[in-house]
Amino acid sequence: MNYEFQGKVTVSINKDKEKDGKSYTSWQAVLEEVGEEYPQSIVLEYFTSKDKTVPQPKVGDIINAGYNIRAKEWNGKYFGENSAWKTEVITAGVAPEEADEMPPADEPEAPATPALKKTGKIDPKADTSDDLPF
Repeated sequence: MNYEFQGKVTVSINKDKEKDGKSYTSWQAVLEEVGEEYPQSIVLEYFTSKDKTVPQPKVGDIINAGYNIRAKEWNGKYFGENSAWKTEVITAGVAPEEADEMPPADEPEAPATPALKKTGKIDPKADTSDDLPF
């Protein structure tokens, strides 16, 4: 069965393997749903060789990934795996080296609280009708 998941790449881990004298590249990518109140995450396994290549997503990319659910048995125990076979980059994230070159964003100053003055002391005459401690 084929499944699809759309989300933002939050983690990408490379793993190089060698089996039967052939080298393989594999990696894991953690995707998190975007725009959901309670976002779900999924770990996808990517596996490539000279015959098969799937582009590796970068952290920050929003992608649509096609994957299959598989189970593997080892010493009488079973393990689940989400094996990705397709990656479509919807929105490319900013690479870490590019992020350092970007100018810092102007942050607006926090609005003044009527109970606090610039001295940092509480003004007892100020309206503090709410009972929130912050």
